[in-house]
Amino acid sequence: MIKAALDRAGFRVKLQKDDTTDYYKNAGTGKYDLFRLPVGAGLPVGSATLPEYFDGKYTYPTSSNYSRLKNSGVDSAIDAAGSAGSLRDAGELWSTVDRRVMEQAAAVPVYVPMRTYLYSKALHGLQVDLDGVSPLNAYVR
Repeated sequence: MIKAALDRAGFRVKLQKDDTTDYYKNAGTGKYDLFRLPVGAGLPVGSATLPEYFDGKYTYPTSSNYSRLKNSGVDSAIDAAGSAGSLRDAGELWSTVDRRVMEQAAAVPVYVPMRTYLYSKALHGLQVDLDGVSPLNAYVR
């Protein structure tokens, strides 16, 4: 599906299956023009993901900055957001980082999981964690 969309947009796409170790090494060294990476943090929040993927102080292989983005505006925005004095300030500052990254880097979210939780007064015992809802101990009353 992604290949078909890129073909329609005028890109020349060559699909290549690599061993996992080779894939990340090749991505880090710039062998691919476009590649897919998962968000590595437990929670997809700016403070956990943006520095790891886009801070110019960190580059592969010592970090996951596979984008190899080195932009002083992005880097200074990351520094400011990381030292915010309050949660409200941090939110606004991480939004600035996000905007600057999207202006400078080719980063496209392909899949963003949405969790919907069913609700019923009769349903009890559901366990919720970062992976979603587990029906392991569910029961209906």
